[in-house]
Amino acid sequence: MATLTAWAEHHDVPYQGVPVGTIKRFITGKGNANKQAVIEAIQARGFEPADDNEADAIAILLWAEDNGSALG
Repeated sequence: MATLTAWAEHHDVPYQGVPVGTIKRFITGKGNANKQAVIEAIQARGFEPADDNEADAIAILLWAEDNGSALG
């Protein structure tokens, strides 16, 4: 985390921390959803994630888009 933060600040890349529960609640409706529930919620939105990591990344992107993130 420290390396990522330092890199982003050094390169003037905006970043924002978002709690895991916030992303899970956004995508599944349940803040303590398991990995399979996140994958299924992403699939229900028309995506085909290769694994739970890709499903998480898509969920974060969708959250940022929906919440008018200042990230870009």
